[in-house]
Amino acid sequence: MSIVASKLKVSETTLKKDLKELNCVIYKSKPPKVKNLETYIPILKGLKLKIERSMPKYVQRKSVRTLIGDILWKKVRNIVLEQSNKHCSACGYSPDDLSQLHVHEEWELDEDKILIKLTGVSLLCHKCHSMHHLDYTYFRSAEKDKWEEEKEKLDIHFMKVNECNQEILIACKRLASKEQILDKMPNARTVDSLKEFFDKQKQLQNAKWSYSVFNEMPLREEVISALKKKVSVVE
Repeated sequence: MSIVASKLKVSETTLKKDLKELNCVIYKSKPPKVKNLETYIPILKGLKLKIERSMPKYVQRKSVRTLIGDILWKKVRNIVLEQSNKHCSACGYSPDDLSQLHVHEEWELDEDKILIKLTGVSLLCHKCHSMHHLDYTYFRSAEKDKWEEEKEKLDIHFMKVNECNQEILIACKRLASKEQILDKMPNARTVDSLKEFFDKQKQLQNAKWSYSVFNEMPLREEVISALKKKVSVVE
């Protein structure tokens, strides 16, 4: 950065300001270190585009979309597209090819009540959705040798959408990773507490999960009716 500023005969501060105005980001191959992750949490909560921890295995492949079938989901999708004016809710992108816009399900889990709560649906472009589910994007990547290049593109997209620096990006990744680890492994100090944790995971894996659907869900009654054919629904 200092070399570029020197050649342009401007200060680093001015160069950084100009790059920001041009919607450019500074991306370093060696990322900055993030200390005291908790101090970043208030900032991360306000980001337009977030990185979500992977869902626990016991609720994977249990999406509302999967349960209600493609025909009804397509109707839901068309309504969400119109409500969002065919724009990504995170970055505002509006592609000519509407297949590049995905309807994202927002969930909350209640393990005590064995309840999956659909709390919202939003429209995300392919890049934003890929970044939101970064771990899943990696596992779905067909060309693992090109992953680093793809990851850098997604990282830069995240920084542009949120108008943030690389430090915030790293903090967001670390928080998602930390939450995922806490999902997988308890704060256990004894063999008995570990056994209790793994027994519970097995129970959750085999449990019959109920669903609830938020009030503003497009075609809510039809969705609930379709869900009831396969699972229990709490209204």
